[in-house]
Amino acid sequence: SHSGYSAIFALGDDLVVENCRFAGVRNGVWGGRGALVRDCSLSGSGAMSGSGFGLNLNVCSVVEDCSVVGHQMGSYTAITVRTGSSVSRCVVVSNSASLDFTGVGVGPGCVVESCVVYANGAGDAMRALDGSTNSIIADCSVDRNNSGVFDLSMVAGENSVVSGCRSDRNAGAAGIRAGPGAMIVDCSAASNAYDGIQLAGYCYAIRNQACGNGVGSFSAGILTTGIGNRLEDNSAMGNYAGISLSTSNNLAGANLTGANVTNFYAAAGVTNHFGKRRTVSTPYSDWNTYGNMSH
Repeated sequence: SHSGYSAIFALGDDLVVENCRFAGVRNGVWGGRGALVRDCSLSGSGAMSGSGFGLNLNVCSVVEDCSVVGHQMGSYTAITVRTGSSVSRCVVVSNSASLDFTGVGVGPGCVVESCVVYANGAGDAMRALDGSTNSIIADCSVDRNNSGVFDLSMVAGENSVVSGCRSDRNAGAAGIRAGPGAMIVDCSAASNAYDGIQLAGYCYAIRNQACGNGVGSFSAGILTTGIGNRLEDNSAMGNYAGISLSTSNNLAGANLTGANVTNFYAAAGVTNHFGKRRTVSTPYSDWNTYGNMSH
């Protein structure tokens, strides 16, 4: 514990830090290529001006079973790793920044799994979980984070995969933004201030749940922001708009919407392709299993 200073600053390769506790430091661990940081905790001890970070590691590094809790700074990044790294089973909770904040940020080709980013705040830009291109984000939870400006809680870059993740109750932010060319499967986005799931083009969204997003604003459970997306077997309930195809050349089928101000929106004057839309109020059967249903 040494208020206002870096705990470990090691630019060399293959650094190993295990089972360590850091309290009240401005910067935690800065490591070079191939670093391993495991079973470590970093905790804040009062407000500090300026910027800081928890873990900042170079390419091909591994972070496992770490926690970053309770820091207060001008700008703060809890965990950041660069190309080809992995972050697993980490917790980022109750940190705040008067300017910008990043919970877990990763470079291209990284894997983030089983991480929790909860109840963090930013006066300006907020990225609770920020994934770059060709990354995998699996079984992660981003919940109750607060951005001072419109921002994005969970981001997956071009050609990434997001699987089994939750993005819920984030204030001042949308839930999940993916793409272009990303796959979003078995995810939940609920009660976020703006859109639940944004598809940035040529994405495949399947078996996702988007509920209660954008209430009181013109936002959607699932929104296309780029062209050529495919949406199948998703459920969008209780949003301002359920599914919004605001761009062209999207394909939507076998989706369920209900209790939205507008259940299904397709922009006028552009070409989209979707299964037969049917509004149902009583039990029925239909051979057209690719149809979209509203109730």
